[in-house]
Amino acid sequence: MAFLFDIYRARLIAAMNRAGSALAVAGLLAAFFFNTTASAQNKRSSGDRLQAIADHSRSIKQNPGNANTYYNRGNEFYKLGKYQLAINDYNSAIELNPKFAEAYNNRGMAYGTLANYRQSISDYSNAIELNPKYTEAYYNRGVALSKAGNDRMAIQSYKMAAKLGHYRAQTYLTSKAINWKQ
Repeated sequence: MAFLFDIYRARLIAAMNRAGSALAVAGLLAAFFFNTTASAQNKRSSGDRLQAIADHSRSIKQNPGNANTYYNRGNEFYKLGKYQLAINDYNSAIELNPKFAEAYNNRGMAYGTLANYRQSISDYSNAIELNPKYTEAYYNRGVALSKAGNDRMAIQSYKMAAKLGHYRAQTYLTSKAINWKQ
């Protein structure tokens, strides 16, 4: 990856030295960021999460304003059980893009794993407010509410998830003989 960076850096410097080369510079930067992100995605697919985190970190260093890269690195930290690091990255993603419903949902999952149900429920509610058809956030909020001891509200979240087509919510409610189709 360092080799690729050196190639793109050399091309970038050459492009900057040419008059009127703003489009060339933008194209080279886009190519570099695409290659870094693609490399991280490939590492994730192969199970090499630590290398994927390193690739995302390099991408963040080059483009700290990309909320998706923080989100993706947060997902890798979460899968490694590094929940506080995941929360930190989801925080950054949300700060950069306050309408990032998936980042709220995943931060809620990390807080829930740490048994911080109040914050978890708040994050799921924020995700739902941003995307009222976000079935996974309704379901996750139901789980968190149930773990927090609020079964009545949990059932309401499960019902919304089920009505929107969430299979696990439908199965859970059916197993409890709760009608969710009304």
